[in-house]
Formats: sequence, structure tokens, C-alpha cells
Amino acid sequence: MNRQGSFWNRQTETMPREDIEGLQDKLLRATMDRVWRGSPFYRRKFKEAGIDLRDIRGRDDLRNLPVTTKLELAAEQRRVPPFGEVPSADPSSFATVVGTTGTTGVPLFVPLTPSDTCEYCTPDSETWLRTLHSIGYTGGSDVLQSAWNYGFWYFSASCLAFGRDRARPPHIITSIGRTAWQLDLMRRLGTTVFFATQSYVLYVGEKARELGIDPSEELSVHSVVGGGEPGLLSIEGFRERLQRAWGPRVDAFESAGASEMGYLGQECWAHQGLHVPEDYLLVEIIDPSSGEPVGPGEHGEMCITHLRREGMPLVRYCIGDVTSYEDEACGCGRTHMRLQGIVGRTDDMIKVKGLKFFPSQVESVVACTDGCTGEFLIVVDKDQSEVLDTFTVRVEADCGPHDDVAACLERDIRALVGIRPDVEVLEPGTLVRSPHKAVRLLDLREDGAEEKHDKKMAYAKRLD
Repeated sequence: MNRQGSFWNRQTETMPREDIEGLQDKLLRATMDRVWRGSPFYRRKFKEAGIDLRDIRGRDDLRNLPVTTKLELAAEQRRVPPFGEVPSADPSSFATVVGTTGTTGVPLFVPLTPSDTCEYCTPDSETWLRTLHSIGYTGGSDVLQSAWNYGFWYFSASCLAFGRDRARPPHIITSIGRTAWQLDLMRRLGTTVFFATQSYVLYVGEKARELGIDPSEELSVHSVVGGGEPGLLSIEGFRERLQRAWGPRVDAFESAGASEMGYLGQECWAHQGLHVPEDYLLVEIIDPSSGEPVGPGEHGEMCITHLRREGMPLVRYCIGDVTSYEDEACGCGRTHMRLQGIVGRTDDMIKVKGLKFFPSQVESVVACTDGCTGEFLIVVDKDQSEVLDTFTVRVEADCGPHDDVAACLERDIRALVGIRPDVEVLEPGTLVRSPHKAVRLLDLREDGAEEKHDKKMAYAKRLD
């Protein structure tokens, strides 16, 4: 199904490229002035780099500035709790605080002003309303159901206390887990758009089939939106698998966001990438090894600068997500840059026997292999001599000879990542599904990895 969307702010969303860049230059100058006057952290950082802010007149000058990393911010917040000297606004203006999940270390705290919260994840923010219209929202009888983890983290429940009171469809917040109940709510409330992590969107559709429900025929859902992890745009076969679960009447869209930055972008009905709100964020895609920008279609790490944030605007912040981009106009008519899906995170990259790859690359092979359910777990360890790495992929098979499935996976994974795995084929349902982000890696080379993994799986079982 493909519902052609509309525009919430056609003038801004279809600005000529040169006008977008001119607006970014203007907003960037205001951001640089704000952080120079208000953030001791950035004043020190720029002075140490020999930067004269009078030389930063626009986006082309950004590469002269040093990048900001999560490790830097974590160290600064440990030095001067709770926010370090990073914020540019006085603490008296803060309305709430959100945080990162801490999956890559100590969680970061992000203070927000009332204006910031209205652009963070409130259901009536400018970027949210653009997104809704881009996937076919018409202002009619749509009912939205969000199965995100609305707590302290990215989709912070505290932000929902703020808003501009603009027209929007009913928005039902269900949080994560309790899948049968989620489906019952969809049926009883007439949910038309469902939001969750990409793996949970898939799981809900497959669970519906397991319970004898045909989502395409027995539910009112016409669109599902998944984010928070690689999926529709970066994993070959994932969109087809999700489409089989939800049926032909339901369209699927990918979205992206980050706790520190807020909303990063979402697909429109034309499915040509994630539209970045470039009047709110200035996104660079850079080569992590050289720090130089890459061109359209080339993979690199996202480096983002806030353009309208008040509380704690970040400048050239490397969030760790690896992606590529296109900057030509989309088929829907929008002109803002389009991210071509999130391949993975730089800190999710696995190094085995000297070679590096992402779990999403293995997932693309599993998703396209006949006989697999699509569920898998990568297990990395050392051999008995504690010298060589071992590389095992545990995968569920729903039918067919297991030897054939294992042989195909061994061959195709080796062809893609350069290393032959040992493949363990399991019965369907053996691997625990997570209602939050899918758990795809168990690296037993790290201390306490197995205990942490077991706790995650026990938590997932309780939620479902």
C-alpha cells in the first residue's frame, strides 16, 4: 500500500537547496553566538583549538571546528555534575531533563527548556506534524499508538507535559511490551498508525499472525513506523519480512532519533530516505578516520549541530550512527537531505580476527535466507587457547533441512563480511524477542557479558 502524503509546512519543506543552506548559515551563526556566550565548555574547547568565532560565518566553516564526542560530555558531566559546563542556558530556564540509555557507558543528561521540549518529542511539534503529513495523515480519523519506552530516556514522558496545543490526531501512549494487549488496543481503539522500534514493529505483526489475526484485514492500521535500530532502509529483506507480517494494506516507514539530539528524520510515502529537518539540525556525514566529509552515497558517521536548541545545544556532535545521504529532491517534492538508513553504530561494530563488520550485515543475510525466521544472535568468544576469536551465528529455522540452511548462511555471511561463521540452527521461538531494541550480539570476550545478556533476556520475557 502507498498512501500519498501531504505537507504540514510546504514552504519550508520544499525550499530550494540554496535557501536551505542560507537559512542554516543564519541559524548556525546564532547557535555559535549562544554557545560562546553561555557555555564555558565550548568556550574552552574553541579557544584551545585556536578558533575565532568571527571566522565561522556558515556551514562551510564547520570543518574548522573540533568535533564533540560522547566520551567528552560524559567526562565533563562527571567533573561538574550534573550537566558539566556544557549548557548554554541558565539552569533556572530548564523545564525538564532527558537522558541517554547508557548502552555505551554512563548515561548523559540533557536539559531542555520549554521551547526545546516542544521540538523534542511532543505530539504537536513542528517536526512531528511534518512527519505525520508525509506518511498520509489527513487530519481525519487517524488514531496513533506509540509502543516506545516513554520513561526518562529518548521518548521522555516528561516532555509530554509541554506542547503548543496545535491540532493533532488522538495519540495513545502504550509504552513497550504486553504484545497481545497492544493488539487488543489496536482493534478496540481503531489504531491507524503504530510506532515502535523496528524489531518490535515486526514482532507485533508476527505475533498477530500467531494469534490468528490478519493485521491487514482485521485491524485499522494503515501505517507502521519503526526506529531506534537498523532495519527497513539498511537491511536487505527486512521490509519484505515486515510486509509479510502486516499484510499488503499496511505501509512501513523508518524513523531515526537520538537522545542528545532529538528527532533526526523519517521516511515519507515515496520511500527514498529519512527526511532530515535541516532547519533544526545541520547534519554532516564524515569519515571517522580522517574527519573529512564524504559525498552523497558514501558511508560515514553522523556529526550533528543543533540550530534551534536553547538549553544545551551541541556543536559537531558525533553520535556514532553510520549512514549515507542524498541531497537531491525526493519524489515527494521535499528538498531536505535524506539519510539512507542507519547501518549501525561505530561502537556496535564487531572486530573478529582483525576484520570489522556490523550486526546489520549478518541480519541482511539471515533475512534473505529461505527457511529462516529472521531471528539470530551473534556470539563471539576466544578459543580454548585464549588466542583466536570464534564467531558463531545462532539462527532460527522455520522449515527445511537444517544442514542446507547452515551451509547457505556460512557461505553467504563469509562472502559479505569476510569471515566464515559456525552456524547453529535452532527451532522457532528459541531466541527471546525484545519489545525494545533487538539484541543481536553476545561478545563473551567482554567481562560480565553473559550475565548482562541473561538479564536483558529475562527483562524481555517479563515485558512480553
